[in-house]
Amino acid sequence: MIRRIFPAVFILVIGAITVSCSMNRPKKVAEEFCKVLYRGDFERAGEFCTEKGRIALEAVKAYAGDKIELMKKADVKYEFMNELLRDDGKRATVNAVIYGSVSLVDGTIQPRKEVKIYMLKNEQGDWQVSFEYDDKS
Repeated sequence: MIRRIFPAVFILVIGAITVSCSMNRPKKVAEEFCKVLYRGDFERAGEFCTEKGRIALEAVKAYAGDKIELMKKADVKYEFMNELLRDDGKRATVNAVIYGSVSLVDGTIQPRKEVKIYMLKNEQGDWQVSFEYDDKS
């Protein structure tokens, strides 16, 4: 009986570790962040941010105002371009393209928008979106 259960448990544990590790890549965190942000889910987007990032996100949410409802209806697509990991292993930049996002200025649909997502690794080793990271440093 144990011989049958052990392989199944082992496979589940390895699968969970694999999924956990793949979710903790700058590329994946940036993708999940963009998907919820550009669809107007600022609360969920904040879960991917540093503390200062969440504060900046609140300002963006306030600026978006009535356009949030348009954002929630938008057919937004995400395309990964590249990921640049810094030598210190604690900073990264993810470049991507967002299709079909809502302009916060006038509410029109933007067919294509290139974005840079700045990432910092926190003390627990998780990647988070940062609005303060300088790409040139």
